[in-house]
Amino acid sequence: MRMQLDLPTKNVNLVNHLRTIGNIATYKDLFNTCLTVFYWCMQEVQSGRVIASLDEETGKYKELSVPAFQYARFQAEEAARAVGKEDQAAAATGGG
Repeated sequence: MRMQLDLPTKNVNLVNHLRTIGNIATYKDLFNTCLTVFYWCMQEVQSGRVIASLDEETGKYKELSVPAFQYARFQAEEAARAVGKEDQAAAATGGG
């Protein structure tokens, strides 16, 4: 698949900065890295975990808040509630 993006100058600068500090040779490599991290984050959020930065000295953390994570968590919670209702209904009718 070929993709084309129209980015404002500040985002182009950010992309290039990320490639530099991460020693990432190509835009494709940067995109694949970002996709891998985002996919992992979504799986963690759907499992009920938070994505956070931890200050190891103080033990304090700062949660990363992204609308997509909030939506994924909501969807996972809704699915769990639906399964719980199905389990309750099955128990009430003697099945399960």
